[in-house]
Amino acid sequence: MNDRKMVTISIIALVILSVFTAVSMTTVIGAPALPNKFSGNVSLDGSAAPVDTVINARIDDELRGSVTVSTDGNYGEGLNYLAVSGSKSDNGSTIIFYVNGVRANKTAVWQYMAKPRVLDLGAAGEPSEPEPTPDPTEAPTPDPTEDPTPAPTATETGGNGPGGGGGGPTDSDGDGYSDLDEIIAGTDPNDPNSYPGSSAETPVATEEATPEATEEPAPTEEPTPEATPGELPSAVSWYTIIGAIVLILIGLAVVYLYMQKE
Repeated sequence: MNDRKMVTISIIALVILSVFTAVSMTTVIGAPALPNKFSGNVSLDGSAAPVDTVINARIDDELRGSVTVSTDGNYGEGLNYLAVSGSKSDNGSTIIFYVNGVRANKTAVWQYMAKPRVLDLGAAGEPSEPEPTPDPTEAPTPDPTEDPTPAPTATETGGNGPGGGGGGPTDSDGDGYSDLDEIIAGTDPNDPNSYPGSSAETPVATEEATPEATEEPAPTEEPTPEATPGELPSAVSWYTIIGAIVLILIGLAVVYLYMQKE
């Protein structure tokens, strides 16, 4: 009886331990790795780097950290470290430093869970830091424009009429007003009953404004989220958790078989 009670207690303890282990593993695996931190002296072209000098840290040409010099010749003072982010997969990767774009004379190795380090940097020469790749931008599409319709131009020609003459203005309907005057007044130059001042003036036709075609705004592409440095792939987390659960189930099966044997 005592053996059965001990086995039951062991099973309960094993279940509690398995739950605690799974939760702890999920928490630890999901947490981002702490950045590597650097501080020390810094010089540029043989002199102490002045205030506002920018120091960048890159891994595989990817910017992982940056700090601005606040005291001549020093960086990372007062816990304002040059923090270089990374993940467990970056362990052993080379960190390249740039001082105002000029590559420094020293490098470092990214270490998982490393303590703050002192690293003196010096740089001289022309800037050689890789420039960030600009995001592609679409050229704006110009709005369609309508060509203006040329207005008709009245031409004067010689002709017969009351005001006749070889080179005088034309009066086609013989009402005493030239065609040009009637066109300006809005009357019919071919109708003798239509002349400026008469009650039968022909209204001038007005052109209706043609509405401009409005172009629908082009759809904008949503940016693809990039993986944040420091996060481990989710597959690693699940593989580890599944492996732990399988081991726990095997342990429970062994205990169960032992109880059946007793």
